[in-house]
Amino acid sequence: MARITYLEDALFADTQGILRRHLLDSLRQAEARVRGQLRQPQPAARFQALEQCANACASAAQVIEILWGRYHSPMQDIRGAR
Repeated sequence: MARITYLEDALFADTQGILRRHLLDSLRQAEARVRGQLRQPQPAARFQALEQCANACASAAQVIEILWGRYHSPMQDIRGAR
């Protein structure tokens, strides 16, 4: 399968899932911070922007999961987590 981005190349080389876990942790933390802001009163435009940002973090995490999964079996991640 052809890879066209640096992210794809990096995830392909990430056989132990270390980069994958780091990226997912960062995105999940960012999403949690933004969702925390959404629980506070916000002007409508700011609320919409924050909601889009939180959704973008969730979507980016999903992309990383999918890309990493294309190149590696789930068992690789389990072995790498030990």
